[in-house]
Amino acid sequence: MLPPAARDNTAKREAELPRLKARRARLLDAMEDGLIDKTEFRIRAEKIQAAIREVQAQMPAAPPPLDSRGLGGWSSSFSRPLPDGGVHGAAGHAQARGEVISGPGRCHS
Repeated sequence: MLPPAARDNTAKREAELPRLKARRARLLDAMEDGLIDKTEFRIRAEKIQAAIREVQAQMPAAPPPLDSRGLGGWSSSFSRPLPDGGVHGAAGHAQARGEVISGPGRCHS
């Protein structure tokens, strides 16, 4: 868990990114409207892009994606057979109540 000061800085950086992207869009509009020439556009766009890269570099790394293959054994434990012929877990409780299971995690009476 991040300390409060680090969370505040992260929030500021997250808020800065959309502002920089909006600034880049306004710059493009200014060039398309003929308010600035291409050379001026390139100079300003490079500064904005450098600021975007700097903000992105300071952002905390995104957590790795969840590996769903690792959940197979865990989820199958909800419906493993018991020695007495019953079913353990959520499926067994639904079966005991006389409900029909019509899909993963769905019980219908």
